[in-house]
Amino acid sequence: MAAILGFLLRATVESWLASQPRSPRYLAWAVLFGIGFFLTAILPLIQWDRWILLPLGAGIALGPIGLQAIRWLRIRGRLLGEAVVVGSLSLLAPAVVYAGTGEFDKWTGFLWLPVALYLWGGITYVRMSLVSAAKGATRSQIERRRTAALYHASLPLALAAAVAGGVMPALATLAYIPMMSKAVRALWGNVRAVQVRRLGIWEAIHAGVFAALLIALYRLAE
Repeated sequence: MAAILGFLLRATVESWLASQPRSPRYLAWAVLFGIGFFLTAILPLIQWDRWILLPLGAGIALGPIGLQAIRWLRIRGRLLGEAVVVGSLSLLAPAVVYAGTGEFDKWTGFLWLPVALYLWGGITYVRMSLVSAAKGATRSQIERRRTAALYHASLPLALAAAVAGGVMPALATLAYIPMMSKAVRALWGNVRAVQVRRLGIWEAIHAGVFAALLIALYRLAE
């Protein structure tokens, strides 16, 4: 798996260098494959007691590689493809914690859940923000807003179930307050992204805030 990720990393870097102008899509894939290669090759060589990183690293790479290899997931099965990628990328959370601490307990193992809930919420929010609130909006655009609203309405129920099941500390649910706040504002205020780049910058900032909140709240819950 590490060899495959290394090959894909080299290919995406070469594609990024060859693209004119430089395409951020190739750079994003290169970063992703680089993380997978680091988790599956470099860390196990440095820390021989981190063997759980091998299946975690393989799981992280599985989603993006599957999406890249199976055209149906990118075109007709786009929703399923996004779910596969979200599920695989969410494994980065327990992988990073385990790599840093060497411990893999119940909380570490289920760190994928809050991250997966956040990633899927980010996807629905971005789609909702890019949909016009004008009267002439198409039926598909209206359905996208409804889907986003349904997800963000059901998110508290999913978080409550996770807490009740003992796989997530109740304090960690507070990390979702910024996400829910911006979703409510977008739904009630008909907020629309004027520039895709600006939306991406704010989403990146929000992801960093969410990660910081989640780490701090998990530590407080210990």
